[in-house]
Amino acid sequence: MLKFAIDEKTYLQASFKLVKRMGVLKGILSVLIAISIIIAVSAYSGAKVFTTDWSWTTMLYIGPIMLFLLSFPLRMYYRFRKGYRDNKDRFNNVIYSITDEGVENIMVNGSSKSNWDGLKYFLNSEEFIFLFYNEKQAFMFPKNVIGQSQQQQLLDIFRKNNLPEAEK
Repeated sequence: MLKFAIDEKTYLQASFKLVKRMGVLKGILSVLIAISIIIAVSAYSGAKVFTTDWSWTTMLYIGPIMLFLLSFPLRMYYRFRKGYRDNKDRFNNVIYSITDEGVENIMVNGSSKSNWDGLKYFLNSEEFIFLFYNEKQAFMFPKNVIGQSQQQQLLDIFRKNNLPEAEK
């Protein structure tokens, strides 16, 4: 059985890395930018898009809405980061317990437990070991916190429970 605690600051940094790896923000922004370009080009050229005649008056109403939609994901990201920076002293530990039955994640607001059958695969990156329980969610183990010997034990436990390793 392995048991270790990770401070919430490190846990949030790992979350940022996971979101960056998934490309969620890029995907949202690229869709919104594509819609904005289509609407702007159709208004400028006078073409009918979506069977609507886009006039400049219409664009005066749609423009601010599109700017809001484009800026919303970025504002949420920066608001989250600001809250993260302002609350540095209030972080608590996230405790992981890895047993023969599975992985348990204990936080201040509750806990979650996953059996080995419910886990999909793991990813061993330079800074973190991610243990995915679905395509977009994972347990995160920072290598600088758990130590070299526990890293190897962790990887051995994953392999012993027949978890495949994902490509980086």
